[in-house]
Amino acid sequence: MHESLTQLLTNAQTPVDSLGQRLDRLLTYSKSDTDDDTCLIGIEVLEQQQP
Repeated sequence: MHESLTQLLTNAQTPVDSLGQRLDRLLTYSKSDTDDDTCLIGIEVLEQQQP
């Protein structure tokens, strides 16, 4: 489990241009060792612009 978490954090720190690209990268490079489907939900929090 420690190895999987380390791999996930390493991939999550790689710079990307959008949330979609980050999620695609995490799914592409995940080391899934089961036949189960993988589900990943991403939420992007944006700063509110001051008027």
